Amino acid sequence: MRDRPGLYRLAFVLLAATLLYNVGEGAIALYSGVAAGSLVLVTFGADSYVEVAAASAVIWRLTYRDEDAGERAEAKALRLIGWTFLILAAAVVLQIVVAISGREGAEESTVGVALLVASLAIMPVLAVAKLWVAARADLPVLAAEAKDRCMLVPEPHGARGASSRGRVRLVVA
Repeated sequence: MRDRPGLYRLAFVLLAATLLYNVGEGAIALYSGVAAGSLVLVTFGADSYVEVAAASAVIWRLTYRDEDAGERAEAKALRLIGWTFLILAAAVVLQIVVAISGREGAEESTVGVALLVASLAIMPVLAVAKLWVAARADLPVLAAEAKDRCMLVPEPHGARGASSRGRVRLVVA
């Protein structure tokens, strides 16, 4: 195994970047989603805080140095991350139900599109870096959290025939 302490430090840095980015992303998405009347953008913002919970659980797990206690913490963290996947799935179902019910479309949001572009540029890089660290440091909990980053990809207004209600594509990582 390579420099495990160095890999743990890198994991902490990547998780801190995830936390900081998602707190900001969530605030911007929620504000602009409410302003535009966009359920997709509001859900995208709420998802940011689900991701904060998952990253926080991994940080909590990594603070354990005792192997037995760390394994118990890892099991709890993996369960929490599993719940975040279920919450994301529920968000997709909610968006589908609202879209099918014929709700009026949202206003276009330039801020929302810019946020989406930033997220599509930043989050996959963080996810790949976390997967790299997880593989080298034997951290399955970090790998599980990293895979959560690539699950929902909101499509901007007008993309690929999306209606003004928007769509979210589920991507299996």
